[in-house]
Amino acid sequence: MEDSNITSEITSNIYYFNELYDILSKNEDIDDIVDNNLRQYNGETVSKNNMKKQTTNKVLDNIAKENVIKTKITQILNKLHSGNIPNVIKQLKDINYRTVEDLTELSNQMMNKIKRDNEQVKQIVGDIVYELLSINVVENNVKSYLNKIFMSICRREYVEVIENMGRDEYNRDRSEKIINMLVVLFNSNVIDGDIMLKIIEDVSKYMESENNVYVERSIQMFNIIFTTLIMNTDNKKMIVGFDKYFEENIRRLEREKRIGKMIVIMGENIIEKLRN
Repeated sequence: MEDSNITSEITSNIYYFNELYDILSKNEDIDDIVDNNLRQYNGETVSKNNMKKQTTNKVLDNIAKENVIKTKITQILNKLHSGNIPNVIKQLKDINYRTVEDLTELSNQMMNKIKRDNEQVKQIVGDIVYELLSINVVENNVKSYLNKIFMSICRREYVEVIENMGRDEYNRDRSEKIINMLVVLFNSNVIDGDIMLKIIEDVSKYMESENNVYVERSIQMFNIIFTTLIMNTDNKKMIVGFDKYFEENIRRLEREKRIGKMIVIMGENIIEKLRN
């Protein structure tokens, strides 16, 4: 009986060396061992373990759902071309979005496609965004619209760009892609004219800076803005007279030898775009 007691307790504690050593060093009655185990394995312990299990299952379930949403959006956007725009819009609307995270995923994928694709596809995606802005989800009794989520991300990225133009960590490629995206969205009526004028005003401040590096960055940025902006000829109405302001600054900076020949040529090309 004693050997049986020891064997039973060793089996239940085989992964705990210190406890195993204690068991082998004593002879404890089997009833005491069972009683101790039952006291440890009470209703509260079972309840806590079940709660942990439910929480884990919920987290895993949410991850699985998020991955499904992400995959669906990616698959639909990868098939986008000029001949299936209405179908793409319908498919994106038909996805069962449930959370703010789902709409954030949709926003990020649309933005990334605008940033990386060619000019024709960029504008198509911008037009699709406009058609999707009314999509919403209700989470914890709060209704959230894609429009608000999308614009919040745009605002955050824009602030990063305009602040970094005056910093060493400025990334020209990333910054120009973000600004190009914002102008594309303006052309698609996702962003309104007041925001577009504010962007032009903010970049102009760097053009008037005493720092030549900031000045050069602003002219490069204006090249992106106006190249995309005038793809819609109606937009020229909102920048009437800007060509004169821009030319005056380019000539002044050239006289002061604050910008190189390539930037001067870029500036002249911008003036030509604004006047044609």
